[in-house]
Amino acid sequence: MHLASRASLEKLDKAHNAVLRLLLGALRGILIAILELAAGCEPLSLRRAKQTILSQDRYLRTDEVRHSGLWQRNSQRNAAE
Repeated sequence: MHLASRASLEKLDKAHNAVLRLLLGALRGILIAILELAAGCEPLSLRRAKQTILSQDRYLRTDEVRHSGLWQRNSQRNAAE
């Protein structure tokens, strides 16, 4: 679940890739995955997924949600998977 459109995310990815190329002095023919490894940064898609999971977890741990029973149902569902 992302709160931005695919077009916006693509623009951010392109800007991120351009900065990686600039910082590392790389040519356009080099794969982004190689640049991310060289720079020591994880792909934006993984960072977005991780932040989404952390945000959902923080939300489910709030007192209001915990007392509503949603937290327990979600915990039981995740344990079953």
